[in-house]
Amino acid sequence: MGYADSSLASGPPGAGSPAPADALVARWGGEEFFLALPGADAASGLTFADDLRRRCEQDLINAAGRTISCTLSGGVAAHPASGTTMDELFHAPDLALYEAKSAGRNRVWLHVDEVPFATVDVGVL
Repeated sequence: MGYADSSLASGPPGAGSPAPADALVARWGGEEFFLALPGADAASGLTFADDLRRRCEQDLINAAGRTISCTLSGGVAAHPASGTTMDELFHAPDLALYEAKSAGRNRVWLHVDEVPFATVDVGVL
C-alpha cells in the first residue's frame, strides 16, 4: 500500500472532528473527497474546508515504517454564486481545487461566478 493509500485508509485526512450531522461526505476518485454542507454559505464552507486543511496538516501518518505529513488542497463552491445546477455545483469546486493545486497546494480556494479566486492560503487567515 502506498503512502497516499495509507493516509486515506480511514477517511478524509484531518477528519478527527466530524462534519456536521447533515453533511454528505464521500470519496470522490483516487485521493479526492466530496463534502456537501446543506445550508452553508460560502464563508462557512470556506471556514470548514480550511479547518479541515489545518487539521490534516497537523496529523502525522504512519505508513511503511515512516512517519509522513499530509497536506490538503480544496475547492469550495456555494449555491447560487458558483452555479444553480447540480453539474455546475459539482464542476465549480473542482475548478477551484485545481487552481489551488496550481498555486502551490495546501490551500483552499473559493469558486465564484465561474472564476475561482484564492481566498485562504497557508499562514493567512
